[in-house]
Amino acid sequence: DQPLIIGSNTFIPGFEPELIGLKVGDEKTFDVTFPADYGAKELQNKKVTFTVTAKVINEVALPKLDDEFAATLGPKTVADLKKDTKAQLANEKEVQAERKLENDLLSELADKAKMNVPQALVEEEVERMLVEEKRNLLYRGQTWQEHLDEEGKTEKQHNDDLMPQAEARVKTGLVLGEVAQAERIDVTTDELDAKIAELKLQYTDPQMQTELEKEDNRRDVASRLLTEKTIMKLKEYAVK
Repeated sequence: DQPLIIGSNTFIPGFEPELIGLKVGDEKTFDVTFPADYGAKELQNKKVTFTVTAKVINEVALPKLDDEFAATLGPKTVADLKKDTKAQLANEKEVQAERKLENDLLSELADKAKMNVPQALVEEEVERMLVEEKRNLLYRGQTWQEHLDEEGKTEKQHNDDLMPQAEARVKTGLVLGEVAQAERIDVTTDELDAKIAELKLQYTDPQMQTELEKEDNRRDVASRLLTEKTIMKLKEYAVK
């Protein structure tokens, strides 16, 4: 009962081609080797035998591109739909370019910085990453153990894998802190309150709104705001 669109490449490489040509009721057994970088370590590079039965075969039918279809998506006409889609794609490209510029700037700064990153700060960052990860899992309705089982890792293995990313974050954060200090960049109370109010509009859950008002979370939001303002200053220098 697992739906699969041929060509979507959502299954492991080599699986979908084995299904081509099957008719409803056909059964087929075949071997597929899992990728070396597969999420569950116990399956990496493993040859696995699958037996599948084609229960239902459907064909994707694209709707007719007319004003009636456009109206179901919001715009009144096909011309409006094309205009809106073009604007959306242009905006996405711009956002991607901005993110790439930011990542390149931060990567170059971190690479040039000479420092010994305190292990205690790295461990604190790992804890923050875990809190954020577990919060996201909670919103998706998945338990922590289910997530670990899905990855095929123990909790220690999972935490150890976070270490390099946490160290990079700490290093980048320290560099940005120095830049913010040198440029006299800070976050005002009004800016912080405005950001908290904006987040409350995004997270309407009462418990989440209460969490946002806690001092630790306010400090976290203020830190993110400071980072954003510092990156904006770096981008100003980069494009001059």
